[in-house]
Amino acid sequence: MLLGYTAPTYSHPAARKVSPSVALGYTGSTVSFNSIKTWLEDCETSHEGCRPLASVFPDRVVELFTDAGGQVVFRLEQSLGRRQESYACLSHRWGPSTGRCKTTTKTLAAHLEQIPSHTLPKTFQEASKVALHLGLKYLWIDSLCIIQDDTEDWKIQAAQMCNIYSGAYVTIAATSSSDSDNGMFHIVAKIPISPVETKRSDIFIREYPDHEYMNNRPKLADLSESAEFPLLRRGWVYQERLLSPRFVHFTRNEVSMECSGNKGYCECGGAASHRSKKNELYSWTDSSDVKTLWRQMARDYSYLGLTYGSDRIPALAGIARHFGTKHRSSLGGYVAGLWENSLAQDLLWVVPPTRSCTRPEFRPVPSWSWASVTSGVVWPYYWREMTAPSGHIHVVSYHVELAGPDEFGPIQHAEMTVRGLLAEGSWTVDSGSPDGKLIQYRPGYIGSTGTGGYEMYPDYTFSDALGSHHLEEGCRVFCLKTGFEVNDCYACLILRSLNEEQTGFERVGVLKTAPKDVVDSWYEEGQVAQTFKLL
Repeated sequence: MLLGYTAPTYSHPAARKVSPSVALGYTGSTVSFNSIKTWLEDCETSHEGCRPLASVFPDRVVELFTDAGGQVVFRLEQSLGRRQESYACLSHRWGPSTGRCKTTTKTLAAHLEQIPSHTLPKTFQEASKVALHLGLKYLWIDSLCIIQDDTEDWKIQAAQMCNIYSGAYVTIAATSSSDSDNGMFHIVAKIPISPVETKRSDIFIREYPDHEYMNNRPKLADLSESAEFPLLRRGWVYQERLLSPRFVHFTRNEVSMECSGNKGYCECGGAASHRSKKNELYSWTDSSDVKTLWRQMARDYSYLGLTYGSDRIPALAGIARHFGTKHRSSLGGYVAGLWENSLAQDLLWVVPPTRSCTRPEFRPVPSWSWASVTSGVVWPYYWREMTAPSGHIHVVSYHVELAGPDEFGPIQHAEMTVRGLLAEGSWTVDSGSPDGKLIQYRPGYIGSTGTGGYEMYPDYTFSDALGSHHLEEGCRVFCLKTGFEVNDCYACLILRSLNEEQTGFERVGVLKTAPKDVVDSWYEEGQVAQTFKLL
C-alpha cells in the first residue's frame, strides 16, 4: 500500500485529497523531534494515567551535556535514587559496540568521570540527541547503568526494572535497528509524482507505514518473526515497552509513539486508529479478566527471543511486579510465572504442535511452569470456557526458593505438593501422523490391555531430548485429571515419575481434551487420590 502526502507549503486544491502529513526525509530531523515534543505535550495534558511515577529515580543514570565544541558528552552519575528529575530510557538491541561500551567493576570509576565518546555505539549517540532536544539531560541505558559483571548489582537493578521504566518520562526505542551499531535514525524513501507539464511536484508517495505492532492483539508471527521491527522480537523489550508511560518508536518509515492513554501517534497520521496494548496493563481490573490478561501477556512474551534462557523469568519480572502489586487480592502470590489463586488453570499451558521445543537439562524453573520450555506457549482459546475444577486436583502447597531479592525475579528451585488421581499409560507416535510428530497418550501401561490413544501436546520432543528428559516411545507416563471441563471433556496433565516410589513427578505434556466418560474409565472405582511433589 502507498501513502500520498504533500510538502508543508503546498496549497494546490488537489492537496485536499492527499494526507496533510509533512514530507519527511530523515527521522533524525528537527521536524521529527518537534513532532515527538508535540505528542508528549498532548499526552501530558490529556492523559492523567500516563504520568510517570514521581517518586522514582534510578540508582544510576547517564548525564548528558555538551562540551565547548558542541559534542554530546556522556557521564555516568551514581544518584542512588536521590534525585527527583525527569529522565528518558533507551530500548535497544545490543551489538558488538555495546559489548565494549558497558559499565563493569573495572570501568565504573572511569565512567563516573566520563564515558569515552569513541566507545559509544551509534544508537546511544543518536538517542542522546533526542533526549536533549526534549529537554531531558538524564538517560537510562541498561549496559551503562547496570554493572555488567557484578551479579549482585544485576539482581538489585533487575528488581527495579518495573519502577525504572514506569518512572521514565519517555522511552526512546530503536525499533527498526538490529543492533546498537546501526543507529536509530533512518532516511525515509519518497517518490515524487511529476506531472508532464511541470518539472517539479510537491506531492509525493511512499510505502504506507505498517502500524500492526501497535495493535492490542498482534499476530504471534508478528511478535516473533517481524523483520521490520527487530527490537520487538526481544524478550526484555516486551516489559520495557508495556511499563513505559510513553514509548517512542524510531522505525525505518517514520517516528511514532504509543502511550498508556490508549492513543497512537505517528507522522503519517495512520496510527490514530490503532490502540496500544499498553493500556490493557493499566485499565483491566476485574479478577477473571486480570488472570486472562496475564496468560495473554505470558503467551505473547513466550514467543520472543532471549540471549540467555535463564532470563525467561527475570525478563518478565517487571510486568509480574505490576500485576502482583496492583492485583494482589485477585491473584495471590507469584509462583514461577503462575499465580497462587489460579494455579490449577495456569498449569494448563501447551506448546503448539507446530513449534519445535526443548527443555534444558539443567534449569531452576520447574516443569509445571511455562518458563521451563524454550518455545512459545498458549492457553487454548476453547479452554477459556472451562468450568471450575470438580475436585480432581488440589494444590496442597508450593515452595519457591528465590535466587535474589526480587519476589518476581529469578528462582533457584520451585516445587508444589499436589493431591490428585493418576492413571498409568504410555506415549506413542500416532501411526497415522504423516510427519511422525503427532503424539498420543495411551491409557494402560504398555504391555497391558490399553485402549486407543488420545492426542496430547508434548512439552518438548521426547525422543530427541538429552539426559534425563529423554523418553523412549512406549515408556510409562501418568494422566492427572485436573477436573476442568469443557464441552463434556476433561483437561488433563501428562506426567512422568521421577522415582519408583512415585512420590515425585514432572510435567511432560497436556492431554488434548478427551470425553469425560472415557477419562473416568481409566481410573478404578473408588481409587484413592495420591499426594506427591510436582517438580
